[in-house]
Amino acid sequence: MEMITGSQNDSWMMTDPPEAASLEPSRHRKIWIYAGSVWIFYALAIAGIVLFTKERTVTNAYRHGVDRWFNSQPLYDDSGHGFIYFPQAALTFAPWAILPHVAGEIIWRWSCIGVLGAAVLGLVRVLKGNSNWFLIASLAAVALSWTSAQAGQSTLPMTALMIFAAIGVHQKRWWLTTWLLVLGVAVKPLTMVMVLLVAAIYPQMLWRLAVGFVVLVLIPFVTQSPQYVIDQYRGCLDMLRAAYKQGDNPKDYWAQLFGMLRVFGLEVPAMGQTVARLTAALGALAACWSASRRLPSARAAWYLFALSTCYLMLFNPRTEGNTYAMVGPIYGILLAEAWFSQRNRFLTIVLTMMVIGTVGTYELTKPFVGAARATFLAPLMGIGLTILILRNLVRELKAAS
Repeated sequence: MEMITGSQNDSWMMTDPPEAASLEPSRHRKIWIYAGSVWIFYALAIAGIVLFTKERTVTNAYRHGVDRWFNSQPLYDDSGHGFIYFPQAALTFAPWAILPHVAGEIIWRWSCIGVLGAAVLGLVRVLKGNSNWFLIASLAAVALSWTSAQAGQSTLPMTALMIFAAIGVHQKRWWLTTWLLVLGVAVKPLTMVMVLLVAAIYPQMLWRLAVGFVVLVLIPFVTQSPQYVIDQYRGCLDMLRAAYKQGDNPKDYWAQLFGMLRVFGLEVPAMGQTVARLTAALGALAACWSASRRLPSARAAWYLFALSTCYLMLFNPRTEGNTYAMVGPIYGILLAEAWFSQRNRFLTIVLTMMVIGTVGTYELTKPFVGAARATFLAPLMGIGLTILILRNLVRELKAAS
């Protein structure tokens, strides 16, 4: 891995592969067009699925949340299912809920795909990648987010907002980063992992995030009566407890570390899981802290997003197979580095197999362990991905010493 010194924001740069310098501008343009076409065909295919098939969708939960909010009805029950988001999520989905049903379903998915594509492009540019990088990253992101997009899950915009927030940290655009993270939490609570890391690592962000979250808490009072909003906040706390219990149910096999161990007959007690989560959180904090202090800001931003995401995959109690849409951009960047910059064919093959294993975790393992337990391959690949990212980080830290 070669480095080029320069300014703080642009000091790190992956050198273009040897053949890149000889690529004609017209060929670069063609590759950019190919990459853009991947996203266009992706959006059209998802629209076709919405129109002509009856795929499972989670947007009904979002729509019900919007309807209940504006009709002053309770958002939550005690099941830990259904609307399992903060009350603000009912407001963020409202622009799509007011559209005619089919149009809303399609435009919502197009919005999710579009913002994810823009985030992948932004990440490639921050890391000084070229058109080849964007094509590979696009293919990986599409492959891993396909089922999530079919279901209309908010995982895609949440991932995009986390990427944009990491880019904002790199660019030292602190207020922009604040509002991106606040919006991410409104869309899906899992964004809190990155929020906590950013607050702990970057002192400039701590008071700004405090202001942002005050605004986030107060916004619902603009649209509803104070008593109703307070009741929903109380219901949200009960829902979070119920959802956590669902994730800790020994009869369920969620696609996270402890669910994977459960498949193999290893039951980790609740206290052991808590200790593991806290230990991993401190490890992620230490790793991101070191990157922010010793590496160029672009690389620190990359590790902030990558390690936040890997932590979520392995330690969120309710990680599903579809949640692994979040690691698509990570695999894409690592594949681009391995293929074009490092010329490491073995690593490229390994990463490709990991992508296949993550995408096909259900289909590949169901014949051997049954449908209920066919979740373990994705977290197993997630462990390998985390190890690879940490290995790269250690190498870069040593090189920066």
